[in-house]
Amino acid sequence: MRRLYRTAAAVALALSIAAGVSAQPDTPYVWITPPPGNIAVGQEFIATVHVSGASGVYGVSFTISYDPQTLQVVLKNDEAIQPGSFFAGQPAFTLRNRGSGGVIEYALTLTQPAEPVNGGGTLGTIAFRALAAGASAVTPLEARLLVPSFTEVSGQRVAFETKEVPAQTQAMTLNVHTSGAALNPAAPADIISPPAEALAPQPTLPVLLVGALLFLAGLALFVLSVSGYVHLRRLDTQQEGILW
Repeated sequence: MRRLYRTAAAVALALSIAAGVSAQPDTPYVWITPPPGNIAVGQEFIATVHVSGASGVYGVSFTISYDPQTLQVVLKNDEAIQPGSFFAGQPAFTLRNRGSGGVIEYALTLTQPAEPVNGGGTLGTIAFRALAAGASAVTPLEARLLVPSFTEVSGQRVAFETKEVPAQTQAMTLNVHTSGAALNPAAPADIISPPAEALAPQPTLPVLLVGALLFLAGLALFVLSVSGYVHLRRLDTQQEGILW
């Protein structure tokens, strides 16, 4: 009986640990990379916005901050973001695309008959001009992926529910020098793997709840095993007293 109590408690605790370690879902991630090489004051360069872990995505929106004292957005056709390859080849509509005063805002949605996109790639590129030397950060304040659920009505596919999935983000930090040309000021190729720190498991609310429930179950079984052991010891003591 004692061995059964201890085994059940150990199994429950092991399950709670396994839930926290291995039950991590694929989380969307949005981050920014600078071009390779040095960046000099007065030089224009391209920063690239990447995404990974996307599933069934039909649109995206993000807001990025930068220091307008050290960086200037170079608009092209009055747009701050030049679309990347992630949604390439699909019909789309741009809702917002502006950048000034230290803030870049971008939002895009696909339109019928586009198909939802999975995986990772380049969401877009931003052209900056370096205004002053020193360290400068370009930080995604928020990023959300639009994920619809479709149904068919009279032969037409219609989105009956749409949710916005928040993505984890990471800033880009770069150093601007007083002189020296960049080795390659052009945008780098698609990078579909996020930075190493993004690959660490990030607990989500459902996983935490499951882990907590399993931990409580294991704790309850452990307490039960202890109380059962104490009860058995008392019975043994009483039996020894009677025999004595």
